[in-house]
Amino acid sequence: MKVRAGMVVCLLLVGIAALSGTKVQAQQRSSAAAGPPEGTMGPIMSLGVRQQAENQIQQQAAVNAARHAQLTADTARMVALANELKAATEKTSKDTLSLDVVKKAEEIEKLAHQMKNKMKN
Repeated sequence: MKVRAGMVVCLLLVGIAALSGTKVQAQQRSSAAAGPPEGTMGPIMSLGVRQQAENQIQQQAAVNAARHAQLTADTARMVALANELKAATEKTSKDTLSLDVVKKAEEIEKLAHQMKNKMKN
């Protein structure tokens, strides 16, 4: 039971750390996605190509913002689940483990796995 609770806390910390790392990466991407300063694209690029590039940059920024918002919401959900698990664990005795505790731990593991996959992609 203590090992399971320890694992949940570890997963929670990994999620929070990954989310803060994602924020830094998103900031770096957004500054890199801003493109070169105005006027440095050169006369070679036609207006249509330039507009397509700008649209693509804006779409990528919107996708990154939506991904970040989803990861933030998932992290908040993980924190809530961890708090619920802690409360449920404190209610059980040292010799018993309730089904609710096991289900909460599995739900946290599933959410952590989903978040990890989202961060990789």
